[in-house]
Amino acid sequence: MASCNEDLSTNEFETQEKNIIIENAKQSVQTVFSNYENKDLVQSKSSFQNGKAIARIFKIHRSIGTVSSVYPSEECSPYAQVITTGEGNATFVGHFTVLIKYCVDMGGNPQSLITADMTAANGDVINTIMIRGYYIDNLFYSDYIIVGGTGRFENATGNITLYGLYDTEAFNVEGEGLITF
Repeated sequence: MASCNEDLSTNEFETQEKNIIIENAKQSVQTVFSNYENKDLVQSKSSFQNGKAIARIFKIHRSIGTVSSVYPSEECSPYAQVITTGEGNATFVGHFTVLIKYCVDMGGNPQSLITADMTAANGDVINTIMIRGYYIDNLFYSDYIIVGGTGRFENATGNITLYGLYDTEAFNVEGEGLITF
């Protein structure tokens, strides 16, 4: 057996290589979010027919899930697609599932909007778009705007800031903001 470093066995060398690949992948996720800022999105005012729209504090008590990627992706061709799925609990929604999707090039740069849809147990959906992501002291923060939905969240507006852990395999976040519906 030959090795570049006489002090490392083959297994130790393979473990080091694997750790470097994992660390590079995690940095890639951090790069995607820390460089993602969509200042072009302007939140539109909602129009409610019943005139009873109320702004409320919106809390996501906890949301956990997994991160995966698809390449090649029909939806993102010629890019890869990142798909994040999970579940959580939030005010006005109760138990929900979440689906976050976006396209990314091989350099780790988003090539589409980063969208997140929260689906309540009754089927009502809150649609959001990520407008900014950043890391502070190893915690991931992301800002979303609410851009409508279905059911009682049709024409909903607002914003949410999430914080917690996010890497190439999983996420565990919580947060709060305002929702008007």
